[in-house]
Amino acid sequence: MDTWLLLKNIEVGGERNRALYVLKSRGMEHSNQIREFVLTDDGLRLLDVYLGPEGVLTGSARVSQEMREKAVVTFRRQELESRRRELERKRRIFEARMVMLRAEFEVEEEIIQQTISESELLGEEVVQDRGQMVLSRQADSSSYKKDVRAKAARRR
Repeated sequence: MDTWLLLKNIEVGGERNRALYVLKSRGMEHSNQIREFVLTDDGLRLLDVYLGPEGVLTGSARVSQEMREKAVVTFRRQELESRRRELERKRRIFEARMVMLRAEFEVEEEIIQQTISESELLGEEVVQDRGQMVLSRQADSSSYKKDVRAKAARRR
């Protein structure tokens, strides 16, 4: 005899299922796993080996474990999708805040620029008023002209 097969009934969880073992196969490599098989109208059908947390699963235990694993995969996929949506929401909030901060900055920048311009104009008016006072008092107008030129050079 070159190959020995063992057909066995396995009882697990109040259910009886059929299994096939290859005990020995002379001269060739063979699987050492237990394979469940079912008898159908088309004949014998070997099911893929299914290892669960407690070993080989057959019958309804196998179906139940497959359903639990599918549920876990579905839950993880939904959780991942939820996290992606949350990340996108946070990105949109961040971008909206950035737009708001940029607008606030532009308003403040405009106010500060206006204050600077007003201060410069006020400084020029003070110099002009001083010049007018010098002329009205008949003082030396050459110092006034020097002050005006110096201010103009500083602005450049």
